[in-house]
Amino acid sequence: MTLTEFRGLVRTLLGGLTQKDEPDAVLDRFARDCLTAFASETDTDTEFQTMALEFLDGKRDYALPPYVSSIHRIELTDDNVSLEFVSQKELERDGDNYLGDTEGTPSQYSLIGRTLFVMPTPDSDTTATMVYSRAGMTLEYTNLDQLPDAVASYVAHGTARDYLLSKNPQDPRVAGLVMKMQERRPVVHRLIKLPVSTHQPRLKVTHWRQPTAR
Repeated sequence: MTLTEFRGLVRTLLGGLTQKDEPDAVLDRFARDCLTAFASETDTDTEFQTMALEFLDGKRDYALPPYVSSIHRIELTDDNVSLEFVSQKELERDGDNYLGDTEGTPSQYSLIGRTLFVMPTPDSDTTATMVYSRAGMTLEYTNLDQLPDAVASYVAHGTARDYLLSKNPQDPRVAGLVMKMQERRPVVHRLIKLPVSTHQPRLKVTHWRQPTAR
């Protein structure tokens, strides 16, 4: 199922909701939440991406590319050691300790605005791998197009359900969507090997917030 087909299915499930009624970007946010929840319970990869970093001798600050929204992990290549995150609040409280003249192998990192700081300041050139999420991510950055149609349909029903719940928790259409998801669950279970359960899995109901780097 392509992204265009997926969006069309969601709109059909919502009674022919038009772009004027609700733009794609809004529905995509609900879909992304559902797909992320689905991926979490099935170990299906979603939007996490990796980037190679090079820390230079004597340089502690590095500008992040504009498309990086959230940093999940930074791991030194040689030692396979993950750097510890230090919050900006801790930096403001103990700035002299963290951003002083100490040099060595980086063991911590922090973010101030769009700048990545590593501590202590590198005393030699070294490389690392950063696991991150992209800013302004839409469904094109997920594996939706790699899912079987039956699974994509399952996620589309969850997207429609969560959208309706956000507008009116008492909407009578919600029960019908839940029933359809329950009917599709055995097929999805066979395709993705979901845990066997008689209960409908809880898909997150949330309002979109632009992710921030942390």
